[in-house]
Amino acid sequence: MTTLKTNILILTLVLSTYLTFGQTVKPLTAFQQDSLFSIKWNNEQDSLRAEFYKQPKLIQLTFEKNGKSKPFKGRFFISVDSNEFELQPNNLGQYEVSFTVDTSQTIILKAITDKETFTQKLSRPTQIKNGATVVFGIVTDIQKQSRKGIRKPRNEDDEISTKDEIYNSFFEDENILSLARQKKIKRIEYVQVTPRVYGCGTSTKYVKY
Repeated sequence: MTTLKTNILILTLVLSTYLTFGQTVKPLTAFQQDSLFSIKWNNEQDSLRAEFYKQPKLIQLTFEKNGKSKPFKGRFFISVDSNEFELQPNNLGQYEVSFTVDTSQTIILKAITDKETFTQKLSRPTQIKNGATVVFGIVTDIQKQSRKGIRKPRNEDDEISTKDEIYNSFFEDENILSLARQKKIKRIEYVQVTPRVYGCGTSTKYVKY
């Protein structure tokens, strides 16, 4: 409401200098043109933002094994303040967050798929407030996988895929490589959460080994 009032005030000031009492119409100055453009841009952003928050809050799940994506086939649970309930996928395989999320809650994600069980407490409950993309992944046989080295694009002009970036991050970590050489770890489990936000968002990766 404050933004709307501000826009109306600016528009009134611009038009008051643009129009005279039935006399010659003066061309807009550069400042006035910028002001009108700013009003239009802000109104468009407000409309897009309002539309964004009207959309269903959906979670898209992905399962990765040794850097290869596999369809998520299993069961997905969300625990809110120790109250766990199972979410059911829609026709597109997405899961809707039908409850209100706030910063005071303790939220734990749990997925059971491909004979694997992932349980991850979120550092910030609001990571799924408006929906999110969640990747559950494992890297098995660390010694074997580490000997394969990092993955690179097939062509110089290609960009490395997101799943390969995640996979590579483990074998660029000196601590993980050291533990692998000493055979102190056999596998890595990870959960990456990318919040659905209006604008730019930041992913959070949780790693266990």
